[in-house]
Amino acid sequence: MGLLGGGTGATTPAGALANLGAAAASHTHTGAEISGNIPGNAANITGIAAIANGGTGASTVSAARTNLQVAMSSISYTFNTGWSNHSSSWYLQINKFSSLIVITGLVTRTSGTNNTILVLPSSCRPSPGIMSICWGYWNNTYYPCRVDFYPNGDVALIYATGTIPALINFVQINATFVTANP
Repeated sequence: MGLLGGGTGATTPAGALANLGAAAASHTHTGAEISGNIPGNAANITGIAAIANGGTGASTVSAARTNLQVAMSSISYTFNTGWSNHSSSWYLQINKFSSLIVITGLVTRTSGTNNTILVLPSSCRPSPGIMSICWGYWNNTYYPCRVDFYPNGDVALIYATGTIPALINFVQINATFVTANP
């Protein structure tokens, strides 16, 4: 009986597969033999995926940043008199990714009425200045506030709705901007 009539010229399933040039159902392939669109995800990849295939050619975050030429620097700073970090879990962090500055954290007024929180290093200053909306805390109430970042590096609490800035005890800062000095 011909192939179109259901025949393979064999009398056993193994013979039929052999005559058709087909692989057995339990046949496995090594990764080197697989190509094309393969459904699934990369969770079972061992080794390093090339950047062209969605990888970075690295196995650590630090190495990936290096390979992608996206260096991140944690920037040191000093608070002005009367200001400090709120607590270790909320420390103010200033990070620089090339010319992108990301500032996040909670600061505390420890004394006085100085509204300049800190001065940014020259490598992290915006041009022109920018304003950031934030939350300030005073007398068991949160107030919408504004923190300004000036080209001279000053980071200052400028305005607090419902109270004066000098009374604010805590300020949550979240700002992202491009520095004029990459």
